[in-house]
Amino acid sequence: IDPMELINEFGADILRLWALSSDYTSDVSISKGIIKQVAEVYRKIRNTARFILGNISDFDVNNPVSYEELQEIDKWALTKLNKLIEDCSNAYDGYDFKKAYQAINQFCVVDMSNFYLDIIKDRLYTSKPDSLKRRAAQTTMYIILDKLIKILTPMISFTAEEIWSAMNHTEKENVESPMLADYPVPNDEWDNKEIAEKWEKIIKVKNIVAKDLELARAEKTIGNSLDAKVTIYAEGEEYKFLKENEELIKLVLIVSGLEIQENNRKQEEKLGVKVEHATGEKC
Repeated sequence: IDPMELINEFGADILRLWALSSDYTSDVSISKGIIKQVAEVYRKIRNTARFILGNISDFDVNNPVSYEELQEIDKWALTKLNKLIEDCSNAYDGYDFKKAYQAINQFCVVDMSNFYLDIIKDRLYTSKPDSLKRRAAQTTMYIILDKLIKILTPMISFTAEEIWSAMNHTEKENVESPMLADYPVPNDEWDNKEIAEKWEKIIKVKNIVAKDLELARAEKTIGNSLDAKVTIYAEGEEYKFLKENEELIKLVLIVSGLEIQENNRKQEEKLGVKVEHATGEKC
């Protein structure tokens, strides 16, 4: 395959990503099919950056919300960012570029696009522009994008430069290129093990309920998750945890109604789930 042909069709950054995603300790394969798979990963990384850029366009980067004023889910997102910084730093130091590539893909697709960014849309779109909860989400997203671009710069330098030029920067970091900025290091303040463990439990609940929501969609009971009222049946400590975090779980599930009931109706499973069409009308 002619490298110039691939660059003309997909772009130089896609070819760079392919090289970095390859296991150089064994035979390296290349084909248009492989390049297209890498291009899909690139598209997801770019879409994550594009979503954040669109939602921080009116954010004053020199007046962020303090860590203490962030919501729990914002703090959770920063624990995942901390892990990404640590994992990628170790991978770069060990010349294990494939590991860094996989960590970035996991972070952008699973942690950000499929979870955090999806959940905070309501806060971003319906809150007053200068409200604390919207600015808290913007603060978190700005921190995430700022660190992510610096991690990505050795990988997809042209795209990193493009994103950097579209961002506002703090007075301290108002430099022409991300290559002139300091590489990120983990922040001890973000290393919140209690929140990380709590949200790991909440994500497990979301994954269990998601299967039942998908079945309800297939059966035409609901159109999307906001059409649904979900009832979760649990026992003991599981029930206590769900009841204490009912509002957070409703937020994470992105449903119109949630009820937590004691006693599991599906004895063979840890959690029982019932999905119904929610009452009421759309706004």
